This record gives sequence, structure tokens and C-alpha cells, in this order.
Amino acid sequence: MAKNINDIIDQLPAKRRQKIEQRSQELIKEVHNKMPVKNYQDDLLRRLSDPTYASQYLKVALDETLKDGNKEAFFLALNNIMEAKQRLQTLSKNPEKSQEKIEQLLCQKEQLTVENLLFILQSVGISIDFKPIMD
Repeated sequence: MAKNINDIIDQLPAKRRQKIEQRSQELIKEVHNKMPVKNYQDDLLRRLSDPTYASQYLKVALDETLKDGNKEAFFLALNNIMEAKQRLQTLSKNPEKSQEKIEQLLCQKEQLTVENLLFILQSVGISIDFKPIMD
């Protein structure tokens, strides 16, 4: 009958088991140190700096908001896009004023007007594109 590795290790003398455990931990640390670790938010913001990706990201967020009524996801997507654009320093001609105005508008989520939404979208380089729904 074949034994599993843990059964075999359990039959070894204590000193030998300890050395095996120690070496296993060293190998695990080596693997973890060599593995590239990505910060999700940094990676997302890098991808959102691409206008095509950003517009699709926002479209998906809006589609989900229309399905489940959760506006927070849409506003989070807008915030993420705005942050990505800020990192690129491409918010309109006066970045500080645009940024302040956008932050004020996003704080007033319930009173966000179509005009304000269009201002925010224009500031981050995105437009609205309407298409017929295909069944």
C-alpha cells in the first residue's frame, strides 16, 4: 500500500523532520520572493489611462448600475478613471480647478445632473455613445 509523503515524514526521526520542515519553509519563502506581486489598484489605474479601456470600463459599470440600481459602482468607476487621468496630468486646461469641481460633483451623487455628468466625462476624455439594443 502506497503511503503519502506526510506518513513517511512522520516516521522519520525528529531532527530529520525538523530539517525537512525548515527547508520547506525556506523554499516557500524563495518562491514568494521571486513571484511578481501586482497592486490591483495601480494596475487598474494604469489600464484606465487608455481611453478605450476607460470608456469600456465605465460602460460596464453603467450597465451594471442599470441592472441592479447600485449607483456606487458607477461613481467608483468614475473616481477610478478620474484618478488615472490625474496621474497622467491630462485633466482639461486647468487640472486643479477641474479636479476640485469633479470632486464636489461626485460628493453630490444624488443631485448629479446630465450636464455635470457630461462635464466629468469630458474632463476625463470620455463621451457617451448611444446604440440600439439588439435582442
